[in-house]
Amino acid sequence: MHWATFVLSAEPVMEPLHRTLAAWSGADLPREDLWDLPIGASRTLPPEPAVAGAEAETKAEAEA
Repeated sequence: MHWATFVLSAEPVMEPLHRTLAAWSGADLPREDLWDLPIGASRTLPPEPAVAGAEAETKAEAEA
């Protein structure tokens, strides 16, 4: 999700982040699980581990 990239509404640019932080805290979610990266930053996710049987399901779906 991009935020603070373009002014798209009348709200202050940082308001969505401030509201997200407040809601996250209010829900007692772990702070380290919220990725509020600085403007211009990115985060690389590790590849998901293979799930047993996923390949067979994909093949079956392709054949259907």
